[in-house]
Amino acid sequence: MSILNIIDCTIRDGGYQNNWDFDINFIDKYLSLVDKLPIDYVDLGYIRPERKEKTYSYLSPEDLLYSKNKLEKTKISVMMDAKDWSGKLDEISTCLESCLANIDLIRVSVNPLILDEHLPCVRQLLALGAPVSLNLMYLSSWDKVVYQNIKYTLEEFKAKFVSVYFVDSYGGCIPEDLTKLYTEFKDYQDSVQFAFHGHNNIELAFANSLRALNYGWWVDTTVTGIGRGAGNLKTELFLQLLKSDKKYNFSDDDLFDLCEHVANYFPKSNSKLQNYAYAISGIRSCPQDTVDNKIAQGYGLRDIF
Repeated sequence: MSILNIIDCTIRDGGYQNNWDFDINFIDKYLSLVDKLPIDYVDLGYIRPERKEKTYSYLSPEDLLYSKNKLEKTKISVMMDAKDWSGKLDEISTCLESCLANIDLIRVSVNPLILDEHLPCVRQLLALGAPVSLNLMYLSSWDKVVYQNIKYTLEEFKAKFVSVYFVDSYGGCIPEDLTKLYTEFKDYQDSVQFAFHGHNNIELAFANSLRALNYGWWVDTTVTGIGRGAGNLKTELFLQLLKSDKKYNFSDDDLFDLCEHVANYFPKSNSKLQNYAYAISGIRSCPQDTVDNKIAQGYGLRDIF
């Protein structure tokens, strides 16, 4: 399968920086800007058995309905951590009853080292008719036994999953690791939509995601790369490359506005805007000193380019 979808995880992964406590004005503008860009899904946060806090780590039906009404084309994805539902499978249907209509994709994070313990949650969701993505965590720690267990799972479910994600949880993978994955699971490429979620601990989230793109896999991103630790693949960098390759077309101004909106909200992201400016200069063969001078003068992205 080879239909590219981009899932922007700015809210869910960025939530590690502010405990998922987002101002509604930030959410409104974020959703409005994302909806103008070739982003297929937004990962809005977590659904859990109990709502302990009014944050996007504990999404409510009202949160989902509100966000759904703000979007025209972009779909809504949420995350369910399988370990949260251990011993609480009977609560899944009750929890989803009032919000499933406003969810386009449920991504279930599972630990492949104990896959049998987490699959009951997946089976329950599929029995409810939910659109499920299987998110296989801790990629860099897999061994032959894990690979075989994943194959057993793919044999059981086959085309029932919307997608199956390989998650570089520790950010230590290199492109050759993705090639190994492709080779290992090549017999399932026609029946399973594979996908990749990278982290940038060794500055390879971009290179790894390009390898995933070449294999026809979906890709996760976050604006400015905001996320836990070293962060994720930058939405803006990935989109600019796709645009330069004539794969996508969109307004630079909308993307610049989205970047500045996120960077202004997360102080940690401000320095990343400069890196993005230099990345654009590289993609477009712009002189570095021109970008240097405009940054020094306080120009924003829209004015630099």
